[in-house]
Amino acid sequence: MVTSKADKKLYLGNLPPNITSQQLMDMLNVALKKMEINTDVEGDSIISAWISPDGVGHYAFVEFRTAQ
Repeated sequence: MVTSKADKKLYLGNLPPNITSQQLMDMLNVALKKMEINTDVEGDSIISAWISPDGVGHYAFVEFRTAQ
């Protein structure tokens, strides 16, 4: 099955104003591992994060390694 990049992205809103992309990815990857989600794939589940630079409503998009 072929999935697009959009199928692997998730919107996250209401983030703390000073969180970094790396902090967000680390936090989510730790949580997913503790919940034993997506453990059949090697490596971290979240491979990238983009955080809005505007500081208003502070939101982000994270990209998962797979759509599953």
